[in-house]
Amino acid sequence: MPCVLEWLKGKGLNALNSRYSRYEKDIDQFFSCDDPTSADGRAKFDKLTNSYIECLSIVLIHRAFRDEASQGFVDRLSKVTDGQDHPDASSAGSSRDFLFELLIAARMSLSGYKIDFNKVTDVVAEDDEFLVFGECKRLSSEKKFEENFKKAGKQIIAQAAGMSQRVYGLVFLDVSSCLDGIPKMELPNVEAAQRAIHESLEAFVARNASKIEQLAERFSESSLGVCLIGQAPIWTRDGTLYIAARTRVVASQSLSDEDFNSLNKILGRFSSSMLSLV
Repeated sequence: MPCVLEWLKGKGLNALNSRYSRYEKDIDQFFSCDDPTSADGRAKFDKLTNSYIECLSIVLIHRAFRDEASQGFVDRLSKVTDGQDHPDASSAGSSRDFLFELLIAARMSLSGYKIDFNKVTDVVAEDDEFLVFGECKRLSSEKKFEENFKKAGKQIIAQAAGMSQRVYGLVFLDVSSCLDGIPKMELPNVEAAQRAIHESLEAFVARNASKIEQLAERFSESSLGVCLIGQAPIWTRDGTLYIAARTRVVASQSLSDEDFNSLNKILGRFSSSMLSLV
């Protein structure tokens, strides 16, 4: 983390007084705790886990955009460093919304795309073949699914209007807070952790199948589909923390073969760009 804090400082941000500088202290406090099984110890353990997740996220952004100097990027990064240290999913606020946008941008960048941060669209990614507009929404609850999907779809329509170049739209939804039945501890290995997140994400898709299909069809002229992204911290029995992550892509059944092939090309390297191990 020291190099990340120096990087943030180099962007003109108050890194040493940001939440990222405090996560190191939260981690140290757990390891200096007298009784990890006490109520205080459990609270410090939860902070330790969340601190690792937050640190991993900013490390991924640093990895992708170490040399990015555009004002649009710095403005977004400054909003990421604000916010509460350890909020719950329903009150995380705009700092985690901007964090999700930058994480999607980072994954697209690590997949080979050039990112333009000076547009209103959450993520503008371009390579020699595709111009991709991505709208990103982080769900605080499952009840917000349809509302956020519609909002993202409408934003893509508005922002792609008048473009002379073909725009390939994508909706990115972080549904992590909506996933059930994922054990936080005591799984045997990383494979079991990945199975747990996969099964929970598939259950979410099954519960919302009709809505997903209807909305994917409704916005099919402006968006190739929706990327449902779930992740969860899971401790294995050997004391290793994994960030188990899964992406599920759903496209309209009416999508043409050409557009379906484009979707596969655009997202071909997307999943592998996610760091999964702390």
